[in-house]
Amino acid sequence: MDKKLNNKFVFKILSVGSFEQIMRDEITILNRPCVFLKTGKKKWGNEYLLFNDHLSEAINAGGNNFLGIFGIDKTSKCNIRLIKFLDIPVRPDYYILVMKHQGEKIEKMYDLKKADPESFSKIFSAAYHLVGEVYECETMFILRHNDEVTINDTVYRFSAKTETLEAV
Repeated sequence: MDKKLNNKFVFKILSVGSFEQIMRDEITILNRPCVFLKTGKKKWGNEYLLFNDHLSEAINAGGNNFLGIFGIDKTSKCNIRLIKFLDIPVRPDYYILVMKHQGEKIEKMYDLKKADPESFSKIFSAAYHLVGEVYECETMFILRHNDEVTINDTVYRFSAKTETLEAV
């Protein structure tokens, strides 16, 4: 498993989380899903993207490919480091998609059915906050074609062709 963590993959960024923070080195940006509360507080997901600030414009534009690696930080949180913008037509290994939704909280272990059991597809990071009986959520998915995600008892299949989650 450790060898696989060092492999480079092509990620197509469709959307990113709503929380960004510049790190102490003043070059690296950390991005993750976040729910902003009316009190001004924030709740964010534990897992995150890392990238240098010179990639920020291409990442936030969406629809661009990047070379990146999966990693684990010193607190055992997963991350993806985006290394290089690929300004060439190339088929991505994974798509990164962030979605805001309300209703039930997504369970990382149970609400994803991988099309390829050997893939690194996952419900990567989720931010949520209970408002009354409903959760407000922002979730980051790492997906491949035909992966299925369950949101509020509805199954969605990811289409690499349309780059969307489509109800099944």
